[in-house]
Amino acid sequence: MSQQSRRRHPENYMVIWVDGNMDMTNKDCQNTMEQLRGVVNQVNLCTTAEECIQQLNKNPEEISFVISSGALGQHLVPSIHGMAKLNAIYICCDNKQEHEIWTKSWAKIKGVHTTIKHICEKLAIAIKQCNQDHMPVSSAPFASIREESYFKDEEEILFSMHTVFRIGEVRKIDNNRALYQVDLKLTSDDDPQLRELTDFIREEVSGTGWRRMGRLLLKIALPSNHPDLAESHLNFAACYEKMGDYTTTLKVLKNAYQIQQKAFKEGNPAFASTYSRFGRVYRNMKDYSKSLDYFQKCLTIFQRTLPERHPNQAITYSNIGDVHRLMGDYEQAISFHQKALNIQESVQCNPLECATTYINLGETYRQMKDYTTALTYYEKGLEIREKKLPKSHPDLAVVYHSLAKLYLSTRQYNMAMKNVQQAVEIAQEKLSSNHPHILEYKESFEKIRKKM
Repeated sequence: MSQQSRRRHPENYMVIWVDGNMDMTNKDCQNTMEQLRGVVNQVNLCTTAEECIQQLNKNPEEISFVISSGALGQHLVPSIHGMAKLNAIYICCDNKQEHEIWTKSWAKIKGVHTTIKHICEKLAIAIKQCNQDHMPVSSAPFASIREESYFKDEEEILFSMHTVFRIGEVRKIDNNRALYQVDLKLTSDDDPQLRELTDFIREEVSGTGWRRMGRLLLKIALPSNHPDLAESHLNFAACYEKMGDYTTTLKVLKNAYQIQQKAFKEGNPAFASTYSRFGRVYRNMKDYSKSLDYFQKCLTIFQRTLPERHPNQAITYSNIGDVHRLMGDYEQAISFHQKALNIQESVQCNPLECATTYINLGETYRQMKDYTTALTYYEKGLEIREKKLPKSHPDLAVVYHSLAKLYLSTRQYNMAMKNVQQAVEIAQEKLSSNHPHILEYKESFEKIRKKM
């Protein structure tokens, strides 16, 4: 390897190569790895879809690129496509024509290739863009680069990306070539026309800061029915959902769905995650009939497009079970949660998904007043989440609050207070002051305090 290829910037991303037939004693695999390491310093190797999902979940804040075999890709892509930090997926296979059929449904798949060489070329371009996106920008509007410039006899100036100019006179300076001189004038922050333009952008593009900039760029760069535009809306929806702003989440989801309806035929796998998000939001808004309808639509697509015991089906079974619990149909709730566990306990899946099913079962049994069984399931779910999540993760607060309600019902007020305090502490650190969860936790805190 040349000296130039070794001098790379610290990597702000993760590259995963997943292939069920990977054998690093094989010369073809060694050659593939050598070519990939010509582009990146480190490649994470996985031989199953579950291992890949675990790698991505361990590094949720790191931009990631996945190179998958065609066979594994069909099972893997539906599970990871919605991850916000997943930048691109590249499919490497022998039968390009076969895999190009199903990959058209997934916007983050950036190509189906029969050689690693073409993937490395595309990956190098994507990583270069990733490095540029993470490069710090000077707060000054411009700087002289005369000393650093290749052209030593020219007075070169570098302008930062946020600089705004007013175009003055444009003059042709060479009659033989299309060469012009353009007079540019820096605008001030209080320029009336600039203010008018920014006010217009503010009205046309919602959000703040980088979210507004992202939406503006997508609106300018992409046609109204482009799948990437829908993906952007889905990412925004996920943010608003975590913030507890369900009204805005629903509005953004509807925008994504409208774009997908233009881009895809009804029943396309891309709709599955959108339907699931609709189901979650309507569940949080207590519109259980709509929630159930969307989860059923999601399940129908998964049953048609995924293997019979795929982890995504298990998640949907558990979501449906949770809605039945909220509707008071505990028998149906337990039935669907058990369907979820039958998959999750028999195939390799994300343990946190299994933990959610345990906790959902705990909630069902608590509301049935079977507190012993409820406690068993809560403890199973809590054990997994405490192992896999940071101590102040909001998902831990959810379990502590559930335990607090159980102990309140069994009149163990000291245990109830201990758990609700943990829930409130995490919520105050991680959630906004008006998030529905923190309001609910504080209400439970007051109920328990009055009993002590």
